[in-house]
Amino acid sequence: MPDLDEGRSSNELLQEISALKQEVAELKAAKVELELLQDVTTSLADDVLTDLDQRNRSIRSIFGRYMTEEVVSTLLASPAALKLGGERQTVSVLVADLRGFTALSERLAAEDVLKMLNCYLGQMTEVIGQYDGTINDLTGDGLMVLFGAPSVRQDDALRAVSCAIAMQLTMSQVNQKMKEWQLPQLQMGIGINTGEAVVGNIGSEKHAKYSAIGKHVNLAYRIESYTVGGQVLISEQTLEQVRSVVIVDERIQIIPKGLSQPITVFSLKAIQTDGSLALPLEEQLLKMLPHPLTVQYATMQAKQVSPVTQQGQLLRLSSREAELRLRQSEAGSFNLAISAMSDLKLNLRWSDRPDDWSDDIYAKVLSNNTASDTVFVYFTLIRPAEADRIKKFYERL
Repeated sequence: MPDLDEGRSSNELLQEISALKQEVAELKAAKVELELLQDVTTSLADDVLTDLDQRNRSIRSIFGRYMTEEVVSTLLASPAALKLGGERQTVSVLVADLRGFTALSERLAAEDVLKMLNCYLGQMTEVIGQYDGTINDLTGDGLMVLFGAPSVRQDDALRAVSCAIAMQLTMSQVNQKMKEWQLPQLQMGIGINTGEAVVGNIGSEKHAKYSAIGKHVNLAYRIESYTVGGQVLISEQTLEQVRSVVIVDERIQIIPKGLSQPITVFSLKAIQTDGSLALPLEEQLLKMLPHPLTVQYATMQAKQVSPVTQQGQLLRLSSREAELRLRQSEAGSFNLAISAMSDLKLNLRWSDRPDDWSDDIYAKVLSNNTASDTVFVYFTLIRPAEADRIKKFYERL
């Protein structure tokens, strides 16, 4: 007969073996589950990283439409960069604006205005990006660009003046589109100033804007307001930074709003170190009219046309400029309100027919002569049909 103890030992051994097999099977199943879990975890991690990368790219893409990559990177890299406040640093401020566009936009369909602005701003932002400018403000047809923020470089002023000329040269491409769309030609003025400003996040916790403030920023806007189409005016502070590499051909005395004394600004023409950055020379030959044309004019302040209109005479003309004799005031003296750099809205009477008046022509007074009651003006905005009529009239003189 078999030994009972041996029987128990065999049973126990079988049970242990069975238990071990069960544990092995469970371990194998756990291993499979662990490997599956690792695969799922890795896949989820990859998905999360991919999603985060896509979100990051999306954030950069969205905000990149409103500020430069450099500003976006600065804000995303450090939470401290999002805090309100700023610091003083030297910047070159470029301000650009289309001449007469506000008045023009009131007479065009909203769709045409938007089409013109998108074309113009699209071209300008491309150029600004090439020179690493920070677009600080974009209001309608106006641009304010910083060079020297958020990062300061040795060539901030040089990049600002180079960018300004490149922007003016690019206007030919913009106007080619305007011609194709049968819309008015556009002219842009640019002012540049260099000086210390407070740069940082301005606003509230709910809404903040990366910007620059200070008197030197304001002065850049004032300088721009004195420009005619196709012109770049720079301050003496900016000229000091780039004197050895730029060509300027005109010194202009202006008294910007808020200043009691005149300052000198300079008309920028070219960058000596880059032959491609030179503004075209426009030779204006004024021809005397055999018989003066009647002119109706109104002054403009802050882009608003005065309701008071007066009459004068057009004496000499070119395709872009004219000499006008303006009516004397009731006191018998020259209208001193028409000073150099004033803005005017003009209408020319082409013939004796009562309805033969030109469309609105916008102009800036370049100089005046109180002895002869005459002013020289530069046409800043003319609708295509009117520009063609002036050109043909001028060619017949």
